[in-house]
Amino acid sequence: MRHIANILTDDPFPDEVLYNVVSDKDSLKEGLPTLVVGWEKTKAEYPGASIVEWPVGKGVYWTYGKYERREKYEENIRRFQELALKTLFETVGYVFFDVLSAPPERIESFVASLSSPSAKTVYASNDMLYICYDGISRVFGVSLRDCDYLDPGLRKRVFSALYKNDTARILRKDEDVPRETRYRIKGKDYIIPYLFG
Repeated sequence: MRHIANILTDDPFPDEVLYNVVSDKDSLKEGLPTLVVGWEKTKAEYPGASIVEWPVGKGVYWTYGKYERREKYEENIRRFQELALKTLFETVGYVFFDVLSAPPERIESFVASLSSPSAKTVYASNDMLYICYDGISRVFGVSLRDCDYLDPGLRKRVFSALYKNDTARILRKDEDVPRETRYRIKGKDYIIPYLFG
């Protein structure tokens, strides 16, 4: 699973699914927003940090430790989680494939692409199918309800192509995606195949 941000802390952190939780600066993943937990750790890792400024540097933030100032810690954790998700949503593109307005040859091309040997992660939720091909920061969505309306057999052909494809990883809502993760993304289910791809 892809992480959406780094948490630099010496203490346990409740969400290690979405976040790269590390205790040393060398283990941080490049290009992700980073939150340093604890004023002492912040001073040690970023000597120029100011106690009155939340940002420590570009993409790096700090907060008090849980036992230093708990209310500020909890507030900044929520604030950082929102910032990390906003950054993620801005990074990953979403393209809706409208089967109702697409020409028949384009629909057949779409179904054929599901059988391609390219690795892909697929997630179905609320009559939507979301597909993310490995190495692409874009998710494609198609309405299964529209597929049924256009051609009652289209949904079956789509899932048949996916289930026969060994390179397709199909996520099941309750089994593969933790409830906490689904709650945090708040209805933007299209991001799930990108995270788990």
